[in-house]
Amino acid sequence: MNITQLYEEFILLDELEEQKKLPFKKNSPTHHIWLTWNRIHQSKFLSWIWQMKNGGNIQDTIRVVGTLHMSLRFLQVLKQNDLVEIDHNGNWNWLQPLEKREQAMIDPVLIQDQIQAFINKREFGQFRCTWESSLNRAQMMRDSLSPWQSDIFFCGDDDFTSLATAEQGRKITVGDVDEQVLQTIQQIAETFHFPIESIPFDVRNETPAELRNRFHAFHCDPLDNGSGLDAWLTRAFELLTGQIGDQIFLNVSMNRLGPRMSDLQQFLLSNGFALTHIHHSLSQYPVIDEPYLQVDPLTDRLGELDVDKAELDKLFIYTDLLIFKRVQDRQRLWPQDYIDFRRQL
Repeated sequence: MNITQLYEEFILLDELEEQKKLPFKKNSPTHHIWLTWNRIHQSKFLSWIWQMKNGGNIQDTIRVVGTLHMSLRFLQVLKQNDLVEIDHNGNWNWLQPLEKREQAMIDPVLIQDQIQAFINKREFGQFRCTWESSLNRAQMMRDSLSPWQSDIFFCGDDDFTSLATAEQGRKITVGDVDEQVLQTIQQIAETFHFPIESIPFDVRNETPAELRNRFHAFHCDPLDNGSGLDAWLTRAFELLTGQIGDQIFLNVSMNRLGPRMSDLQQFLLSNGFALTHIHHSLSQYPVIDEPYLQVDPLTDRLGELDVDKAELDKLFIYTDLLIFKRVQDRQRLWPQDYIDFRRQL
C-alpha cells in the first residue's frame, strides 16, 4: 500500500469536488486559504484508514470520516487502487489485512513475578498501576495510533506499560530515572525480542538533542501537581516530532485535578493539542501500595464506620487516560484571511 500516493489522490479529488461551489486557481489567494484551513492533513487520512482497519459499511465510514461526500471519496480512492471490495449494500472490507503481527506474547506469569517484587519508591514518586491496567492502556494506544506512527516514548514507566505495548511490534524508547525499572524492562524485552530501548532520563532536565523531535507519541503517568505536569508536558513537546498527528497519552485523575483540568486543556491547546478522547477510570492502583500512604489514620476512619481495617488492602484508586492529538503545527497570527467553504455533508 503506497500511503503517499493514496493520500495525494484523495486530496486532489477532495479539492476538485469541494471547489465547485467556489472555484479557484492553483496558487491563488483563495487556493492558499483552502490549503491553510481546509485541506485534510495526511495524519488524519492515515487515522481514517486505521480506524476502519476491520472494514465496515458506508455508515461506519461516515462516523469516522465525518461527512458522506468525504466518505465516498475515501472509498473511491481505496477501490480504484484495488484495496477494498464493496457489495451492493455498501458493506466493504479490505482485500488484504492492514496489520501483520508475528510478535512474541508476554507470559503473564513472568510479568506478575517481576512486578509483584517491585516496590514503589517514594523518592521517585512511583505508584504502579495493575498489569491489567497497563494492558488496557496498550489497547487504547493501539486503537489510537496507526501503524505509520511507530515511534513511542514512555516518560517514566514503573507501570511497565511499554512491555504491554511492545507486543504490537512498535518501536519503543523508555526513559526513566530509576535504574531498576530500566533493567527490568530491558531484561524482559530481550527475553521476548521486543524492540525496546531503555535509557536514563530525568524529567527535570532538558531533553538531549539526539532524542528531540523523534517520536510520534508520548506516554506518561506524571505527578499531577503543577510543577510535575509542566515538567512532563515540556518534555513531551521536546520529544515529539512537532508535526500534526503527534499524540500525548496522559494518565491523570480528572477528579483530583478539579478546576485545574481547564488550565491543563488550555495549556495544551496553546501548544496545538486538542483533547480527542477520555477513557474514564481506565487504570487502577492498589491503595495499600501508595508510598505516601498513612495507614493508621485510614484504618481508624474505617473503624469509625464499623468497617474491618483489612478492607483497606482491597481498595483501588483510579486515573483517567486523556488522549491529546496535535491539530496545529504552529501558532498563526490573527486575523487571517478566511473563506468559509462549508464542506458538503
